Amino acid sequence: MNAHDAGLAGKLVDNGDGTAAFTMDSLKAGDKVSIGGKNYTIGGTDTDVTALIDAANAALKNNTDKFSLKIGDNEFQVVRDGKILDKDGNQLYVASAANAATPATFDAKTSTFTTTASFTSTAANTPKIDNAALTVDNLKAIASLSGKTTTVGADTVTVMTDAKNADGTQGTDGIDDTDASIITKENAYKLAANELAAANKIGDTEGASSVTNNNDGTFSIKVGQAKVANALSFSLHVGADADMTNKIEVDIESMDSASLGIKGLNVKDKTGNAATYAIDAIADAVAKVSEQRSALGAVQNRLEHTIANVDNVVENTTSAE
Repeated sequence: MNAHDAGLAGKLVDNGDGTAAFTMDSLKAGDKVSIGGKNYTIGGTDTDVTALIDAANAALKNNTDKFSLKIGDNEFQVVRDGKILDKDGNQLYVASAANAATPATFDAKTSTFTTTASFTSTAANTPKIDNAALTVDNLKAIASLSGKTTTVGADTVTVMTDAKNADGTQGTDGIDDTDASIITKENAYKLAANELAAANKIGDTEGASSVTNNNDGTFSIKVGQAKVANALSFSLHVGADADMTNKIEVDIESMDSASLGIKGLNVKDKTGNAATYAIDAIADAVAKVSEQRSALGAVQNRLEHTIANVDNVVENTTSAE
């Protein structure tokens, strides 16, 4: 059987010995990937989103350079010198309560921000309070909260919330608790392995096909097998002498459903993927039939050429008499 890639983005290499290797396109947090006809986003961690912000900040060359980022619905600008601005260019500070005696302590979950650098408190003696300026580390803390989506340029990372299994029990399953289309890279590999297994068992009447997930985006495939009749092989001598090169070798492969890799073909399942993967098997069968027809056509052309030569010899001999 031929190996199949289940429509996954990547590179399939058939080793020619009943095995194949498939390498998925590399995946990182924020990437989109289609597996089994469904679209997923690779979820991130606090480490991923911190690295995203750090990389953008490190790319700034001058102290006045800045980059924009969006955390949830809030837009910020980060200046190389450490200032954090709102989308309109105003520097941001951690907002303090009106009756505070000291600046508010930053809290990633609850803090709000103001463009007011200092204020006069309504506390005793109405002291003047300088608000604490918002920092890059503060933004990282906000972006690292579970469920937060951060965008910098063309890159977007959503920090996964994965504290429950699909049945609601405590535990991690590689699927976001609030959005099932957000999954871990490892879960994407697991789903891909399942689809590769489904695509490569079509026509396998011997139960030989298998897929090994190497957990790094590469997969080892054992292709399916089927018992088939031996090919019919014979030689036709077309020369006028005993030269062994004046022969046509004819090989006719069995063209039954098992030989074509479509025996027991199933096109019905709950997802519709069986029919999709069957298309590849049918395409392989059509290609095999076409290859056999082409080979027989070549033999036919050779025989017609030989017959024409013999007819010409007969005609010339008759004329000579």
